[in-house]
Amino acid sequence: MSIAREHDLHKRRKSRNVGLGLTLAAFIMIVFGMTMVKVSRGDFDMRPDANSTLVDIETGKPVEATPRVSQQSEAADGN
Repeated sequence: MSIAREHDLHKRRKSRNVGLGLTLAAFIMIVFGMTMVKVSRGDFDMRPDANSTLVDIETGKPVEATPRVSQQSEAADGN
């Protein structure tokens, strides 16, 4: 005799787990979609802004940032 019958509690728990899984998947897709839109628009830059202050981790004192090189000047240099 096999145990093939599911109890009502297991059915409710399974439906709750499926709902939670679908909600989590939807959240992940929304975050992924927003990330892809931000990166593909072309204004995404991993370098710090000109207004941001760099801080040395060991001393905690501000460090002077190196100037940015624009893409146009890189193209003129041949890089």
